Amino acid sequence: MRKIDKIFKNISDAINSLSAVIVLIAIFLFSINSCLRYFIKYSIKWADELSTYSIVIAVFLMLIVLDYNDSAISIDYIYDKMKKGSIGKKILDVVRWCASMFTACILTYSGYRVVRQAIIYNHINVATKIPYSAIYGLVFFGVVIMLAYKLFMPFISAMKKEGESL
Repeated sequence: MRKIDKIFKNISDAINSLSAVIVLIAIFLFSINSCLRYFIKYSIKWADELSTYSIVIAVFLMLIVLDYNDSAISIDYIYDKMKKGSIGKKILDVVRWCASMFTACILTYSGYRVVRQAIIYNHINVATKIPYSAIYGLVFFGVVIMLAYKLFMPFISAMKKEGESL
């Protein structure tokens, strides 16, 4: 389990860095296009669309990092008030894991269908000339990694609780 946790940590770190770069590119493109529109009444047609795709891709990729760091949405106020090891805390952990797993499965299935359809019909974005399969594929990759981590998470947590140093 040590190796699995290390693999997910490395993936999480790499995706965190990649997402930061993607967001910086999007901010740069939004800024340049806004300045061009304001000062010389001209805009780059593909910049806004590419920026929007960049933000969406970064958000989906960051799902992995949030999930790995256990920063997913939860009701921390209630959770933190419960005693460590209490049955209520365990129930909330199971409910949160099931909800995350359900969401990851839905996103994985729908992502697979969208990527498959984009590949079959060879859809290409008119403004950016980037195949939709590449854009959707990055999002799909993020969701698949999150799903894989969700499947391994109970085993990793059990090993941590048993005292094995990860």
